[in-house]
Amino acid sequence: KAKMKPIMTGFIGAVSKLEVFEQVKVNDQINIRVEILNSFDKVQLIQGVVNTEDKMVLKCQMKIVIL
Repeated sequence: KAKMKPIMTGFIGAVSKLEVFEQVKVNDQINIRVEILNSFDKVQLIQGVVNTEDKMVLKCQMKIVIL
């Protein structure tokens, strides 16, 4: 199971490689997984994946700047 870490303040610097596969329906439960691909100083490159119970809904990469 993934480690829970405190939420840090920051902002999204860029979104890339965005792929949307499905629309989420009302009452769908979504699961969000975030993986840090690379980190330099206060900038992180992450990959995010959003799933419903049985399907991948969206995936993308983002550059995040932590304050």
